[in-house]
Amino acid sequence: MPHVLISDLERGKVQVSASELSQIAEYLNTPINYFYSNALDDEEIRKVIFTIQEQPKEARLNSFTLVKLFIEIQSLSKKILADPEKEFEPEELGEIVTKILTFQAQFKAVTSKLDSTVEGLVQVLNDNGISLPK
Repeated sequence: MPHVLISDLERGKVQVSASELSQIAEYLNTPINYFYSNALDDEEIRKVIFTIQEQPKEARLNSFTLVKLFIEIQSLSKKILADPEKEFEPEELGEIVTKILTFQAQFKAVTSKLDSTVEGLVQVLNDNGISLPK
């Protein structure tokens, strides 16, 4: 890894992607969660990954899209909160708003699918004489 890149990483000028972090962890023979403060333990991470892998392709893509957008929003929020006095360029604010609106739209789509699934399950239970408490 070039020294300039390492310096930029240390100063927070660039971010490490998940794949790059995975490569760094592998190179150092270190679990990836070593790089995260307050990280979940290995077993919890494996369970989450297994659950996502077991989803149909579309659901997996939705999950990853939501997580990625959420992480990007957190990163942008930290940037704003780190310097509350700073005046941001309209492009920067536009990027933040666009990511939030995209996350909101994706979340609504997933929620809508979940609502539909729950309604179907409740109907199947009702058809079989099983009623849920209200």
